[in-house]
Amino acid sequence: TMVDFMESNPNIDFAFGNLDYVDENGVRLNDNWFDSRSGFSKNDTEIDLIQKYINGISMLPYIGNISKRDIFNKIEINKTLVMMFDMSLWLQLLCTGHKIAFVDKNVAKYRIHSGQMSASGKEKLAMYVSWFESRVFFAYLMNINNIELAKQIFPDSPFVDKLFDVRDIPFFVAHSMFNRQKPFWEIPLDKMLNDDETREYLMSTFGFGIKDLRNLRKSDFSSGTPDKKSFKKRLYYTSVENVDTFGLVFLLVRRMFHGLTLSKFRKRKQKKKYSL
Repeated sequence: TMVDFMESNPNIDFAFGNLDYVDENGVRLNDNWFDSRSGFSKNDTEIDLIQKYINGISMLPYIGNISKRDIFNKIEINKTLVMMFDMSLWLQLLCTGHKIAFVDKNVAKYRIHSGQMSASGKEKLAMYVSWFESRVFFAYLMNINNIELAKQIFPDSPFVDKLFDVRDIPFFVAHSMFNRQKPFWEIPLDKMLNDDETREYLMSTFGFGIKDLRNLRKSDFSSGTPDKKSFKKRLYYTSVENVDTFGLVFLLVRRMFHGLTLSKFRKRKQKKKYSL
């Protein structure tokens, strides 16, 4: 079925079929991937899928996948990833202009069992692994190699009318992500602005400099929702099951930071207590 589809649609680079859910004994359940997966739509475009990944939504059924072999020669196969391995492949392919399709036929079975991460008390482990992997995963957005694609993914960027050179896409992406309060994206901007030549170029081309990055760090960004709550407020008022990948990353980083800060404070206080 999938091979026939690919041979009949040579313009498609990779495709996904539907999955039947079965229990531990292989008995078919009254559910399937296409109908039950949150955030999934057979009508999603490449841009829709990239934007969903940015918002922490993973929805592609990897075991129902078929791909042209040669497309994997054009992307990185990251051997260290666990939770986000297959996602890293799809994101790279989407960011480099490869075409995706969905086949509305059941081509594989997805077994639901008690040993899965979500069903065996391993959520915390999965969250920690995802935190470490997310920085690597989302860095693949920097591989976007088409100006129009970048503009369509981030149409709200203040620099959308200033992006004319494909070499400027990494800055455009990093700024767009950090402007949305996504973790880690301050780092590439910081590196760019600490290079004298790059800093001068960004200022002359985009009017963006060190002062602007400092202002971004201090800003309380709006989510664009009517209530204008900050990212932090929106996260704290979100129910646990609706917290996305970025929210989990933020909470983990915050917890680690406060733990380290408290530890340093205690040590400093103890030293002060016994100093002469």
